[in-house]
Amino acid sequence: MAAPPLANMGTIGGNILQNTRCLFYNQSEIVLKGLGVCHKRGGASCLAVRDSKRCFSVYQGDMAPALIAFAAQCVLEKSGSRRTIPIIDLFTGMGTQPLSIENNELLTGIIIPKQNGAYGSAYRKLRVRGSIDYPLASAAAFLALSADGKLAASRLVIGAAGPAPKVIDRASAALLGKLPEAADLKAAADMAYELSEGVDNLALPGDYRRKMVRVFAQRALQGARTDMKRGM
Repeated sequence: MAAPPLANMGTIGGNILQNTRCLFYNQSEIVLKGLGVCHKRGGASCLAVRDSKRCFSVYQGDMAPALIAFAAQCVLEKSGSRRTIPIIDLFTGMGTQPLSIENNELLTGIIIPKQNGAYGSAYRKLRVRGSIDYPLASAAAFLALSADGKLAASRLVIGAAGPAPKVIDRASAALLGKLPEAADLKAAADMAYELSEGVDNLALPGDYRRKMVRVFAQRALQGARTDMKRGM
């Protein structure tokens, strides 16, 4: 993720705590002066979805979906206080105020649960340029086996499909208890498509990005299954 100058200087916390993005918001002051004032800038309308009562800006971080798939937690600290929460709870789901971290808090640690037995994970993303771009659709998957060789844990998380990463609970539940080879990964990916948003506010059309959520969700699940087999 990111070009080498950013990757060498950036932090995991910085990647997680990104603001949401939108073509009608991430512009120069000259361009913004020619646009109406959207929800993200304190206005009463969304420029991407006319007459909408909410902001449709998009969360495009790479690290959060991958870590959420592992059920990771983060440590938030401020003077005299420390709390540990699941990374998914950092996100409000609101484009205007996408993060629940307080102004005087710092993200100081990431806790990834230790895995036992065979497991696999994968992250896949759509982007215009292969080396440096924000994801325009993304998916992270985690699969783990029980002693009888069936799926004991399954998590599918999509990114760049709304104002927060989304855990596809129905897809995860549908895969549990199945043999990896018999699991219907396409059906799970279809559920991801149903929960994704496709708005024309990023570099590629929203309809196309939404369709690609299905494609990359299936690729992530397939990648996690392959990774799991490698580790057995």
